[in-house]
Amino acid sequence: SFDVIPNTGGYGLYSTTHLVSFLLPWLRVAGSREQLAEALRMLDWREEIKATIMSGKWYGLNPNINPNWARGNKIMEAKSSEYIGKTVAEIAASRKTEQLDTLFDLIQEDPYTRIAGMSFSSPTKALFYKHKAMMAGIDTLAVDTEWKSNTAPWYLPSQNSFNGFAAYFEDVVRVDKTLSLEQAVHHVTGVPAKKFKLTDRGVLKEGAYADIVVMDIDKVKDMSTPLNPCVYPDGINHVLVNGVQVVDNMTHTGNKPGKVLYRE
Repeated sequence: SFDVIPNTGGYGLYSTTHLVSFLLPWLRVAGSREQLAEALRMLDWREEIKATIMSGKWYGLNPNINPNWARGNKIMEAKSSEYIGKTVAEIAASRKTEQLDTLFDLIQEDPYTRIAGMSFSSPTKALFYKHKAMMAGIDTLAVDTEWKSNTAPWYLPSQNSFNGFAAYFEDVVRVDKTLSLEQAVHHVTGVPAKKFKLTDRGVLKEGAYADIVVMDIDKVKDMSTPLNPCVYPDGINHVLVNGVQVVDNMTHTGNKPGKVLYRE
């Protein structure tokens, strides 16, 4: 068996949405985004940064290992609207400049530029979703709507934290029609329950644990964005955990009947 993550943009547990994070070590040396932007006017310092990056000493940006680094993110917010929706690679190509120099230029122009990771295409994900051993999982952490990192690189939770399963059902069942509703449900309930030997879970039958989700498949929608991941999805109307209602008309009841499962 294997997991498939619904939202594949970002960096797993967290995402960093600031272009300046590519130069995190030098941001810390400079002391602020504005000071880094100013320091990037010094050509000799640019060359020093390039040398360190190309030597592989900075794990956060290594073109030797990832030659496609400049294609992995698109710009979401910037002072100049002409950059919105473009990658560093695309901007470099249009300017006929080196990709690292283009990165430096963009940060120098606007050190508050925001980015988002590129996602796998639907046909690519469909290849995995169709496999009988597939289990959809969000592979992230549980946080509240106020959580954020106030220091560089200003991590945000993955979009999967709040909207992973909504994105899964929206894409797989309603939009792409890769799986039927019954198949999609089975791959996030019965399949993982069997894999991890969780008896009386992952199925709806008399005597089993009543873990139940009531949703409107025509309205289930991922409401998150890369820059605003901590929002609740739409269309998840009711949730019961072990027979106790936890969500009623999309509102948490305050009940917390869940528990930790231990290996026997």
